[in-house]
Amino acid sequence: MKVLQLYNQYRSLHGGEETVVLMTDALLKRRGHETQLLMRSSRGLDASLLGKMKAFKSAFYNRDAYAEVAASLQADRPDVVHVHNLYPLFSPSVLDACTHAGVPVVMTNHNYLLTCPTTHHLRNGKVCEKCIGGKEIHCALNNCRGSWAESVAYAARSAYARRKRSFSKNVSQFIVLTDFAKRQLLRGDYDPHDINEQNVHVLPNMVELDDTAVDPSQNNYFAYSGRMSYEKGVDVLLEAMRSLPDVTLKLAGQGPLLDELRESASENCEFLGQLNSEEMREHYRGARGVIIPSRNFEGCPLVVSEAMNHGIPLVVSEIGGLPDLVGSKLPEGQQCGRSFPTDDSAKLAAELRDLWDHPEKSRQLGESGRKRALCHFSEGAYYQGLMKVYAAATGRSVNALSPPNATKNVGHIAAESLKVQELAVGNL
Repeated sequence: MKVLQLYNQYRSLHGGEETVVLMTDALLKRRGHETQLLMRSSRGLDASLLGKMKAFKSAFYNRDAYAEVAASLQADRPDVVHVHNLYPLFSPSVLDACTHAGVPVVMTNHNYLLTCPTTHHLRNGKVCEKCIGGKEIHCALNNCRGSWAESVAYAARSAYARRKRSFSKNVSQFIVLTDFAKRQLLRGDYDPHDINEQNVHVLPNMVELDDTAVDPSQNNYFAYSGRMSYEKGVDVLLEAMRSLPDVTLKLAGQGPLLDELRESASENCEFLGQLNSEEMREHYRGARGVIIPSRNFEGCPLVVSEAMNHGIPLVVSEIGGLPDLVGSKLPEGQQCGRSFPTDDSAKLAAELRDLWDHPEKSRQLGESGRKRALCHFSEGAYYQGLMKVYAAATGRSVNALSPPNATKNVGHIAAESLKVQELAVGNL
């Protein structure tokens, strides 16, 4: 099978979405498929007025991007086009190119682009859902980007795409990362012939699984990994740590609030900066637990699957799909982590204190998380799910899409996945 992926890089570096795009490309190649990845980059566009004007103009309908993708489709004739972020330099114009060429499109929704112009349902530090259902004007009226020009631009491009049915009409199958994200998309008031229960598929991000997990009860710090920005709730985490002077927190990542957060942190907090892949692995494997204190609707952060891979429990805010991902509301024995009310530093501190004082609880949660990772976040599970989505898009069977030399391998993966599920069924 031939697959063409399209991805517009964001302004910031080291994004989880880009990691998933590259991992998907590498996975398909390993499985014997022919793949091509076309990327454009937004990095540096915000450094000048000319760059910002280019981003604004191209976001609505970029004819150059249309021509580039149309030429690629004609030359390579892929069986399916898999799109990720298209703004601002590809634009929805490339979806028209796919439709005109008769090539089906699969879209992974890494965020909430189709229900929120700014993609994260956050305004002034609070969850906002005013734009759901075609009410993008609220993004402009409330200056959701913190810049009137950007807010108007984001609202306008989303409204334009909705009115033209750019996504809903041209995308055959949608991938979302959690059940919560699926519910949100189905609330978007799109034509049910375009977006419905049948063509929205839940497929969590995969992670490269380690052969063994660790015992978190033996570890001596809590970990955070992510962007140092307001919506990530790092300030709430730092506030919780002030009441836990005997507990250590290590934070990995960069972002616009890094200097401010470092300045306000107590002495038991250590900022590590940006880590490479091996350093990040050791960061997770040395932790008693990993904390996600986000204020916004996360998708399926890689930190979730990576922590579970290593057998490390998670402590997450009760927002979006995070509680579902860690099973914090399930009966004891089925949980992979704990949750706390968003923005509640006292409740967060209480959860951390409990795991610190009772290390055996970290071990139990970590073991459940490892089993969940094997069942749901493995390469085999992701590949099977992706092939089913591609099959739905192309109208062909999964076997018909598999390279001849990969048929045996795919069967082995399925059997292996079933065995893991049987082992883990009592804990999930």
